[in-house]
Amino acid sequence: MSIRKWFFVLAVLGLGTALLAQTATIRVPGDAPDIPSAISQASSIINGPAPSDVVIDVAPGTYVGPFNLSPLNNPNYSVSLLAMQGPSVTRLQRTDCCWVLTGAGVRNFTLDGFSVRNRSADPINSPSNGMRLNDSTNITVQNCAFDVSNQAMTFNVSDPALSSRVQVVNNLVIAGDTNEVNPYLYGQAVSMVINDTYPSTGEHRLIVADNTLRTGASAVRFLHYEPDEFGNNIRVASGGTLEMVRNDVTSWFAAGHNLIGGHNHYVAANRIHDGQVGLYNMCGGSGVWENNVLYNNIQGAIFSFCAVPLAPITRETRVFRHNTVVNNKGTGFIYLDSALPHDPLPVVYNNIVAFNNYSGIVTLFPGVSGTATSMQAYVPYDLSLDHNDVYGNTLSGFPDSTFFVLTGTVGTPGLNYSGIVPNGKDLSVDPGFYDPLRPDFSLKNTSKLVNAGLVSLPLPLRDFVLNQRDSKPDIGAYEYVEPPNFNVRTTPASKAASPMLH
Repeated sequence: MSIRKWFFVLAVLGLGTALLAQTATIRVPGDAPDIPSAISQASSIINGPAPSDVVIDVAPGTYVGPFNLSPLNNPNYSVSLLAMQGPSVTRLQRTDCCWVLTGAGVRNFTLDGFSVRNRSADPINSPSNGMRLNDSTNITVQNCAFDVSNQAMTFNVSDPALSSRVQVVNNLVIAGDTNEVNPYLYGQAVSMVINDTYPSTGEHRLIVADNTLRTGASAVRFLHYEPDEFGNNIRVASGGTLEMVRNDVTSWFAAGHNLIGGHNHYVAANRIHDGQVGLYNMCGGSGVWENNVLYNNIQGAIFSFCAVPLAPITRETRVFRHNTVVNNKGTGFIYLDSALPHDPLPVVYNNIVAFNNYSGIVTLFPGVSGTATSMQAYVPYDLSLDHNDVYGNTLSGFPDSTFFVLTGTVGTPGLNYSGIVPNGKDLSVDPGFYDPLRPDFSLKNTSKLVNAGLVSLPLPLRDFVLNQRDSKPDIGAYEYVEPPNFNVRTTPASKAASPMLH
């Protein structure tokens, strides 16, 4: 075992003080013959008489799990499991079923640079997953490649006092199989599932940034339930936040994200395309959704609110602004309200909702049975529509029976609006995209949306590709920039861990 040492100088009133910090390094193979032995050594160090942080350096090769991370549980010291030469030559693997990496009560752990593979020929009866941690916090997964039949990463919380923090940054995830027949069985990329007893005091945070996600079920899930004494989920809780930024996402059977509960979510600059649903907020809380590009999905964005007492009232606003929602096979934006009282209705401004094939912006309430997939009827809610470009939407598409079908018995579907009485503040003009076939949905300099955005409400400081917005913002996810035009981004480019763009 070796010791890494480094020095840094802290200047105080012009005087330099040399501080010495140290990190233990365990090499596999070498200092430990395998990864479980290295984890045991690391636990002895962080919980020993002279504790320090630990880095486990893993040489290239294939390592067969499962790997139990539970011994890495000291809240004051960290352990990093690092692939020295990256995921192309370093694999953590199982082929039987279950999970490659597991643990409970893990603290301050980083997984960096591995390929995690677990595929089963029978994913229904032998689910093959990547990483599951229970009641753990300060977890980072970065620079990895997951290839699994079922769930790639799941972080479960049952401790009502724990505030779990997880960040998943710069990973490639393939989860599920395009031959699946049931979209709800397997295929999530990143899930934080909170089932804690009432009252819940934890403020959880799930950060998902700069990843490429290809999944069967919903790619990113943040679900916060409170069960009764029998384990039945009886209410949705408001504690916790999803921050999902700059990801490239395709979910061929479900949604780019699935939100139930939480509050103050921030979903920005994601490219969500060629899947089932772009954004799915069901009983989700407040937050900001901005600068996202949603195209070629069955549906675009779905926001809904649940009946009290199932869902909490946070009195916080939901904002949908500066998104580009185009070329979806179904509806661009749907708001479903299932009961009163409710939180403030979404505020929808400076978006492009265009060329969608089953109406542009729709408000609905449940049919006779009151279920989410029952017959729907239109209801004229005011979503504070302002300076959106709602244009070229049709009724030529086919409603999808899985998600809020537009088969209402009250009212008639409209091309651009259903259940919405336009207040005259929106535009309806050809957006003037730069090259939509590439697909590049940035704006030409001749676009009527340049400098046409609303300025009386808050604006994101930067656009989809981090160009700065000026005092006359453009409508949609892109701010026009002079050529050469580098607005196309097929994969995430930035590497920041927690980038708040506003």
